[in-house]
Amino acid sequence: MLVGLYPLGGSSIDIHPNARWQQNGITVAGGNREDNGTNQLSSPWDLYVDDDQTIYVADTANHRIVEWKWGATSGQVVAGGNGQGSGDHQLSSPLDMIVDKESDSLIISDYANRRVVRWSRRNGTSGETIISNINCLGLTMDENGSLYVVDTGKDEVRRYRRGESQGIVVAGGNGGENHLDQLSSPRYVFVDQDHSVYVSDYGNDRVMKWIEGAKQGIVVAGGQGKGDGLTQLSSPQGVVVDPLGTVYVADWGNDRIMRWPQGATQGSVIVGGNGKGGQSNQLNWPIGLSFDRDGNLYVVDLGNDRVQKFNIESNNTLNVSRKTTVNVNDIATTQNYVIIPRSYQTELVEQAKDENLIVCLPTGSGKTYIAVMLIKEMARETLALVQQQSDYIRIHTDLTVGNYYGALGVDSWSKEQWLDEFENHQVLVFTAQVFLNLVEHNYFPLYNVNLLIFDECQHSTGGSCYPALMKRYNECHDPPRILGLTASISAKKLAPHQLPNAVQQIEQTYKARVASGSNREESNRYGTSVRLEPICCLTYQDQIRNDQESIKIPFETIQSIVDDLKSYLSEQKAEREKIEQDLVEVILMTDYLGENLTEYSARSVDYTIFLQSEYVNLPRLKYYLENLLYTGYELGIYGFFLACKALQRTLKSSRALELITDEKGKALSSVGSTAMTARYQRQTIKAFRAGEINVLVATAVVEEGLDIPKCNLVFRFNRPPNFSSYMQSKGRARAKQNASYMLQEEFSIDNDDDFNTDDLNQLEPYRTENGAVISAIRAAQIIYQ
Repeated sequence: MLVGLYPLGGSSIDIHPNARWQQNGITVAGGNREDNGTNQLSSPWDLYVDDDQTIYVADTANHRIVEWKWGATSGQVVAGGNGQGSGDHQLSSPLDMIVDKESDSLIISDYANRRVVRWSRRNGTSGETIISNINCLGLTMDENGSLYVVDTGKDEVRRYRRGESQGIVVAGGNGGENHLDQLSSPRYVFVDQDHSVYVSDYGNDRVMKWIEGAKQGIVVAGGQGKGDGLTQLSSPQGVVVDPLGTVYVADWGNDRIMRWPQGATQGSVIVGGNGKGGQSNQLNWPIGLSFDRDGNLYVVDLGNDRVQKFNIESNNTLNVSRKTTVNVNDIATTQNYVIIPRSYQTELVEQAKDENLIVCLPTGSGKTYIAVMLIKEMARETLALVQQQSDYIRIHTDLTVGNYYGALGVDSWSKEQWLDEFENHQVLVFTAQVFLNLVEHNYFPLYNVNLLIFDECQHSTGGSCYPALMKRYNECHDPPRILGLTASISAKKLAPHQLPNAVQQIEQTYKARVASGSNREESNRYGTSVRLEPICCLTYQDQIRNDQESIKIPFETIQSIVDDLKSYLSEQKAEREKIEQDLVEVILMTDYLGENLTEYSARSVDYTIFLQSEYVNLPRLKYYLENLLYTGYELGIYGFFLACKALQRTLKSSRALELITDEKGKALSSVGSTAMTARYQRQTIKAFRAGEINVLVATAVVEEGLDIPKCNLVFRFNRPPNFSSYMQSKGRARAKQNASYMLQEEFSIDNDDDFNTDDLNQLEPYRTENGAVISAIRAAQIIYQ
């Protein structure tokens, strides 16, 4: 499983904008004078760094490709090396090469033979010409296997899809001058995740970016004439670009490697620039460059016939390489890597340092990492989801993290136990109810909190914990900074004209401003993007049931029972409300001294008798039977039969979801039943992430925030109640080739057991002498528990 990185030449490098490299390089290939020995190179031009730090070098003047294993003192010829020539077993001045992992072969720019050659890495003794009659120089490949080749003779870059021999022009091709639609002696090419093409425009002393489909390019480095100033380049060669749009370029004529952040008008020197020479801090015609998975920089030093490695000074990188991949298992076991912030993440963190902020960004765009960045900044100044968030913070910071949820038994912890937790942890990740309980019990006042982060903060109304916490926040004399994270501004179903009011409401609730960053194009690019397929079909009721009398009988029988229950429950509800109203009127008129006290007592007895006569399980039975009909209409008569058996079991057991297996006995699993322990849920989700479980049947417990990168398909068997639910469930499909399928129905069930929290919200909370606070909603929840 690969994570967010492209196989070859794609935007596969994440390096901190302020990263630094040691200025003294280490020779890792060649450097033993110019010749053709196995420990020597002759005018090398470019290199490729593989996953295991194996280096492939285009040893141009020796007409060969040489492989140098990590730490080796000599190389091994893997292509060419049979003298200069045009035979299938020969190369002539190869200038660039990449590794095609899919075919396990090298793709080589065989410049003097005017061809591109595929050469097997499995003891290949000859190559296969795949493109002919081209003055090929630099080349790369995108994640789809399309090959991009610089034709320096025609001043253009062409893209060849797999199987194509002609290709199309994607940059240049309009003559060799200096207009924005032209290139002059282009050398190297890089392709990012959006298929934008970056070209080192050697003759114009600039690096150009051509957005896919564009008719002209954009200058992203240099372009101020040949020179050695920080705004200039001199005959640029190798080029690499990271996801932030930062350009790294081999400034050939100035013997230096430069970094140009996106939108910058000048660059900075990261290595070299100390004059032409052969010392460890010098370069002599630097031409090719690449990064390994640790962010170390490799430079082909053509004039010194060597490859220099410049180690990065600190843990500023995600495991990366210009032309390599990163295995997610390596990441999961590595505690010192850092994902590099994108521009919108940095922008939002800077805003959040100065004011309360609600970050509204698409699912998958890195909201949690914004929280991590802010935690780091604030630190300098001062259940399954809980586990996921705490693990993420541990990985990305050096702070001590505690995580707390009900299944750990924290509700029974003493104040002394909690004080120990606060003393020993810098970051605490709670379920909202646990933290609310702590605040209301006055175990941990909010003024001791430096930063309060609300994940999925769209839950800002009604009886949820977040509004209750904000009530305590409003009472705090020195409140913490607030950061809210959400992919949807409201958890309710909204019409477009209601959105401004929803924004105003959430800002008022959290005393914060909603922000999405100024670069929406970038954040949308990194957000989860799924292929949505609405499935329109007739229900079983419409297609079959009404045409077959024998099948209609069981459905109509159950429906008759449901109708009777509805009628009975409606009558009972009306009678109960009348008795309650009469009793209220008597209470208001009672002086507890006169004759009406007798009437009050009599009506109270009547009300008690009525309540005792009610069948409290009938509303639940109605709910079960409606579910039974729904299942039958969806799955047919056999599904109806299975649902009946499930209902029979349900009436005997409290478990609503059962562990199931497929026809081969392969495990499927369900998540969300109240009978499941938190540990079981964590184990189930872990197994799903690892691929041990292929299908996860779940309630909405996995809908919000749970990150499962391998999930490539989401089925919904009910209509999302609102846009937020739709966005959240759609966002669970995180795999690269993903899909989210919606099966929408008009079915809905009224749950008579749900209590309305509107009235409870109006009641003042109860406060004890020691400062503990119990709200009316919490009191009702405790009673129901």
